[in-house]
Amino acid sequence: DAWVQDLRWSAVNTNIDNGFEIDRVKPEGCLGTGSFSVVWRGRAKYPDLRWAGKGQVWALKEISKKDLSYVEEERVREEVRVQRRVGEHPHIVFMKEFVETDSSYVLVMEVRRR
Repeated sequence: DAWVQDLRWSAVNTNIDNGFEIDRVKPEGCLGTGSFSVVWRGRAKYPDLRWAGKGQVWALKEISKKDLSYVEEERVREEVRVQRRVGEHPHIVFMKEFVETDSSYVLVMEVRRR
């Protein structure tokens, strides 16, 4: 399946909470919401020297699988494909990794400062 092949590039088989501290309670922990997703502020638990190490802040776009239509799932797939093709670019938000849990898809993306 092409979808599985696309995801193997960046998929991580884990629980997103294993790698990131996510504050889902405080209002400042939520960076934004969309029609089928919530974007959380997440802080890396473990060092990753390529991306500034432990404590680096990331935007975690959490997309609930519940009630996700086929068309919406295709949009998620396309977003991952585009992010994969673009990679790191100074004018486009970088997707560090993609995580699939039992209940959601999570895109771990850089936080751009204004």
